[in-house]
Amino acid sequence: MWAEILEAMDHSGYIEGITITYYGDHEWYDETVHSVVLNSAQVTDRGLEFLEENISWKKTYSGIADVNAWLEL
Repeated sequence: MWAEILEAMDHSGYIEGITITYYGDHEWYDETVHSVVLNSAQVTDRGLEFLEENISWKKTYSGIADVNAWLEL
């Protein structure tokens, strides 16, 4: 589920630098996420504007940014 959220954010232009792959079309689990790769993932200017307009999301982002810095990702 969280991979689909990241994908929607990427398609909306709020974030960039992610790659999501799914299992093959002919597999019984073809809608299942195979992998999520964060290639220098970052929030775009459009994403920052969204966060400014939606303060509760900004608080969440700030918390994630703190964890990211702590983990040195």
